[in-house]
Amino acid sequence: MAKVKNIAKSRKSKKGVSEKSSTKSEYNPKVLIVDHGSDYTKHLKDMYQNHQEIIYDVTVKTDEAIRKLKDSDKSGKALKGYDIIHPSGSRNKKNLNDEATGYILDNADKDTHILTTCYSAQVLANKEGADVGRLKDYQKGKQEIEIHGRGRKQKAYIHKEHQWAIPVNKKSESKLEAIATSEKEFEDGKKTRIYEIFRSKSNPRHIGIQGHGEQGVGKDLMYSILNQIHAKGYKSKKAA
Repeated sequence: MAKVKNIAKSRKSKKGVSEKSSTKSEYNPKVLIVDHGSDYTKHLKDMYQNHQEIIYDVTVKTDEAIRKLKDSDKSGKALKGYDIIHPSGSRNKKNLNDEATGYILDNADKDTHILTTCYSAQVLANKEGADVGRLKDYQKGKQEIEIHGRGRKQKAYIHKEHQWAIPVNKKSESKLEAIATSEKEFEDGKKTRIYEIFRSKSNPRHIGIQGHGEQGVGKDLMYSILNQIHAKGYKSKKAA
């Protein structure tokens, strides 16, 4: 099973994931899933609810409900108390200055992990100042990616469904840290590496996942990320 390295390195705890089954139950991590009208939102919810050890308290809200908070809740009080906020992908959205995701990135608690998927990952990258471009071919189904870590690369697989991507270049490398990449051809014929999993250098708790690891192949990558985020202190199903 492939594992993402050090995705939660900003946490103080150094306890390994293997210790979690003996961790005393303390709380249920709170998750807010923001639905951008994606067919995969139900898979996101299932992914959290079917975690083998952690009992998540999951709430799902529409992007429109979050967008309205921009005027009614300018301080972001409605976003407080969540351990994870997870904006979904989108079937139809193309605006990279999305108001709902932008509101979340600007107003969530500093300790909240924001996991962005597909379209929302592109919104995060754009907000950080990275480029987003159109690939030559539509990406769908099982795709191979390379996970970076400790001077070596490890092959893994993730389900994908997109045609826009974030190229790895000098501009993006100053803004984003690559956790996983792959090589793709853009519509202008240029082949380059793209970000498959990344985190913001300005806030390492802001993480982008280009593919749909919540659905089928690649779910082990998502659980690896979640396991590192909740290195201790969660309520374990084994201890409940």
